[in-house]
Amino acid sequence: FPAFINTNDATINPDSNPNVQWIFYLFDLKQFELSEILINKYSFSAQYAQEIIDANQNYKILMAVNILLNPVSRGLIRISGTDPNLHPKIYTNYLSDANGIDESTLTAGVNKLQQLFSTTVMTSISASMIKFNITECNDIAYPSNAYWSCYYKYFMQNLWHPAGSCMMSKATDPKAVVDPTLKVLGISGAPRVRVADASIMPQVTSGNTQCPCYLIGEKAAAMVMATP
Repeated sequence: FPAFINTNDATINPDSNPNVQWIFYLFDLKQFELSEILINKYSFSAQYAQEIIDANQNYKILMAVNILLNPVSRGLIRISGTDPNLHPKIYTNYLSDANGIDESTLTAGVNKLQQLFSTTVMTSISASMIKFNITECNDIAYPSNAYWSCYYKYFMQNLWHPAGSCMMSKATDPKAVVDPTLKVLGISGAPRVRVADASIMPQVTSGNTQCPCYLIGEKAAAMVMATP
């Protein structure tokens, strides 16, 4: 089940829009499908997946996914060669923004998650967080912002909603790939090639991209039908 929160200190940043999304998964004792979910769905390494599986033998597991809604950092996609069958080279560049906005927002979300463990409900069931055995991070004070900065190196990933690789903008924008009618720039003649998916978003939406993609598809279909 999801939740949307705002981590900003109102005295510093008055923006009240959600900037972090949480998704929670509750696993009962000895959940047989836990390994598949952690490794195949969330790309956990075998070591850290096993630490959760071991804990699940004696405890129920509440997994909280802390999602950065509006990342400032930008990834990069390059072609691998002239063969269209070659996979592209994808550089995610997570938490690479020069001002550290993405990391500070993500960490603010983690810190708010920790506050949940001091609530009456959580303390009544003696809930606690699993501290993974990460060699690089073990000597850093836990929990601390410095620890989470180290932790992110092992658990960062894209949560199925990549966007923006074929940005829609004016033809004069050097980053533009498609124009406002979704036609690919630089291609002349008919029929013109259009792109109609999440890749045309100049900014990723604040949440799941499925419904916005439906709207993009509907708009694209309407424009195609209106073309003489």
